[in-house]
Amino acid sequence: MNSKVLKFALSISIVLFSGSLYVAVGFFFDLFIEVIPILFLPCIVLIIIYSNKKTLKTTFGNLINTIICLALVVVSIGISTGVGIIATSKPAYGQNFCCGDVQTITYSRTYMRTNYDINQKTVIKVWLPDNFNIKKSYPVMYILDGDLLFDYAALRASELSLTKQGDVIVVGVGYGYWNPTFARGGIVRTSDKNLRGRWRDFCFADDTEKGYDGKMFGGVYKKGKEYAKFLVNSVEKDIRENYNVNGHNSTLFGHSLGGRDERIYVYAI
Repeated sequence: MNSKVLKFALSISIVLFSGSLYVAVGFFFDLFIEVIPILFLPCIVLIIIYSNKKTLKTTFGNLINTIICLALVVVSIGISTGVGIIATSKPAYGQNFCCGDVQTITYSRTYMRTNYDINQKTVIKVWLPDNFNIKKSYPVMYILDGDLLFDYAALRASELSLTKQGDVIVVGVGYGYWNPTFARGGIVRTSDKNLRGRWRDFCFADDTEKGYDGKMFGGVYKKGKEYAKFLVNSVEKDIRENYNVNGHNSTLFGHSLGGRDERIYVYAI
């Protein structure tokens, strides 16, 4: 393999690797903006490669560079394939819903930041009963921790609908992540200032519960009050307008951190 071909192969493999790494980090952690520097990596490497006027070493040097190219391509394909498989994975218990249909409503990071001072997108999943009729009024269950619990609730609702035991619309409020324990969609936090996910949205800055004093898990950076307003002013409002739900027959369900503070229920009613 001559020097020009090797340089081109290295360039392509580095671009593929950087792109797949960027997509993987973005998919799992919603860090698309923060990790943009990853995309500058191939630019820097390419400048170094092509600014070097000397030919690349032959024999063993050539062989090593060839192996590096192949390794980067294989890893890139592996990462991209893995993300694709995970992104299209089946719902809870590895089963498909018995019936019904799932729709998605996404509130962008810009929308959340502008309206509620929450710097994170929110993804709402809506399971609709089989033969959904917009003219019919349905009860609705709102599921906090939607990334974790929506599939379980919707699967059970689909079983009840299929056996004619009753229809209910299931609304999962989450962040759009396959694995709910990842940093931005789950319980992991980086620092008080960069508080993310449930620690930020399910806790209140003025928490006076014994042992908390409003300072644990972010203190003033908690967004429980803003998040509760988001549930009422955006989620509940949009669901009511788009799906003709029965506002007098609605349930808000949460567990663990999503069920520990009654104030989120008070705000949401």
